[in-house]
Amino acid sequence: MLLVSLCFSCTKEVKLFTEVEFELVTSHTNQGYLNELLTTTIEVIPEEVLEEISYGFTYSITKGEGYLVTANGVLLAENSKMSLNPLATSLSYVGTSAGDHEVQIIASDNYGIEKE
Repeated sequence: MLLVSLCFSCTKEVKLFTEVEFELVTSHTNQGYLNELLTTTIEVIPEEVLEEISYGFTYSITKGEGYLVTANGVLLAENSKMSLNPLATSLSYVGTSAGDHEVQIIASDNYGIEKE
């Protein structure tokens, strides 16, 4: 009697998602004049820096009128996601109307985790 044994190997590729907590730190100049560049910094501080996780941010003006610009003078579109690479950036807020202004900044990672 001949016994034949067959072995099948099954390989299944599994993609694991890692959630890494992060903190959003912002600072800004509180007072200024119309059309003056007011320094604003945005920084993401993750618990752990992992190669496969990237970060970005969006902003929206909730009170007043104005916009954010880069150090090179590039206007950043409101509600459009901008990459944070490195994990911090320095921008300028330009107010175009008198009065109080509020800017909402939301940082997120590529897995959809958001911090405000």
